[in-house]
Amino acid sequence: MNKVLNIKIVCLVIFASSCSLLFPKKDYPSLVKQIEMRDQDYKDQFRSLGDAYENGDNVKLIRLSKRTKKYLKEVHNRLIKNNELLIKTEEEINLKVIKDDAPIIFSLPGQQIYITSGLIKNYIKNESLFLAALTYEVIKSSRGIYKKNTVIPTGTMSIYEILSLTTLPLKYKRELNKLSFYSLKRAGYEQSAVLNWIQLQNKNAVDFSILNSNRRVVVEEELYFKKFLAGQGLEDFNGQSSSSPEFYYLLNEVKRKSR
Repeated sequence: MNKVLNIKIVCLVIFASSCSLLFPKKDYPSLVKQIEMRDQDYKDQFRSLGDAYENGDNVKLIRLSKRTKKYLKEVHNRLIKNNELLIKTEEEINLKVIKDDAPIIFSLPGQQIYITSGLIKNYIKNESLFLAALTYEVIKSSRGIYKKNTVIPTGTMSIYEILSLTTLPLKYKRELNKLSFYSLKRAGYEQSAVLNWIQLQNKNAVDFSILNSNRRVVVEEELYFKKFLAGQGLEDFNGQSSSSPEFYYLLNEVKRKSR
């Protein structure tokens, strides 16, 4: 009887320890909490910016296949299932591909994520890189981590206007990068690919200038994350991990439909 009781106690201790490793308080930085949108009306206002952006004259969306949507849903569900303390949403991912050569990705509340065909075709060479960029936006959208700005509705919104509202200051980007790292790790994905995503933007600063108007911010972002990785006892990620057939289907679909 005592032996059975001891086994149960050990199991409870292991379970409690594993739960505490999901996202300790120190891994969910207070900086991020400070900028979270807790006002539902404010979240709804930001959510509506998607329609205003899509109403623009030059915005063309690529219709994704059922197979690609299923893949995105499975990735999204895996992230949520393994990160329930951080990614709190009951909404399904709504990723929209914009037919545009500029490398851009941004999100809005409600798991609305926008990514350009140019980013996917010309820069997203493997699945780990794609998941690193995607996870950052999933967390950002889930928690409503956006600067609080007064938005005057005009019916349409340019990409420059929407990026000015969704781009975060460096101190918050640094914390979101760490949260992306932990989330990918918990979901069994290549967590160090977050660095690869930051370095990609840094090495192609001119092309990514629309996404990062200040080059210095990206340089500091990379240096900060490298120090964080060193503290985790990890080396830089070389971006050469294998990718799934479903990712390549997404890649080829976007290439084909953006011609």
